[in-house]
Amino acid sequence: MEKRGGDRSVLPVTDEVLSGLQRMADTFYEVKIIPKKIDVKDKNYNWVPDQKW
Repeated sequence: MEKRGGDRSVLPVTDEVLSGLQRMADTFYEVKIIPKKIDVKDKNYNWVPDQKW
């Protein structure tokens, strides 16, 4: 069996990580992949798409 990926570890979510995620979310909003702006630091955000998979 093929070994994949190497070691895994859990790391803290830093401000640098959150900034990158926010830029990604803003880009997705700008190109209309997501319907409204989100704040990645909002602990209460819960978006559910209208599309039923």
